[in-house]
Amino acid sequence: MTIDSGNTPRRVPRPASPLGRPLFRPPEQPVRPVGPTADDGSVGYPFIVVRLMSAVYQAEKIRVRKGPTSVLIGYRKSVLQHPEPFKADRQISEEAKALLIEAVLAAVWRTGFRMCLVWGPAWCSFVEPDGSINNSFEPPSGGLA
Repeated sequence: MTIDSGNTPRRVPRPASPLGRPLFRPPEQPVRPVGPTADDGSVGYPFIVVRLMSAVYQAEKIRVRKGPTSVLIGYRKSVLQHPEPFKADRQISEEAKALLIEAVLAAVWRTGFRMCLVWGPAWCSFVEPDGSINNSFEPPSGGLA
């Protein structure tokens, strides 16, 4: 520690560590996304990532189908049923998205685990126990799944 003229202790900044987090991810070193995969290796969107503890996640598939409106969020049995679940561009519709967020929020309150709805490779909504919804371009990745 060094002391300034006001006798306030200050930390001496450490030199940059070669093990520190990089400012960018080189394209040849992708981080494996957390999420369920189909038989062909593709990721099926949307899906839920449950944060069990720091760096330990559980990915849950969401089965999306046409039918009367209903949502079930549960262990290995999450289903969204909606008359028109997808828009023409195959993205989930705004109404179906709102239903999913509401159901995941109820699951967060019921279980106490933080959850994240992953809508696509660079688009997600973190659902917090305090009821807040935080949208992000960085879905959970890495950690133990």
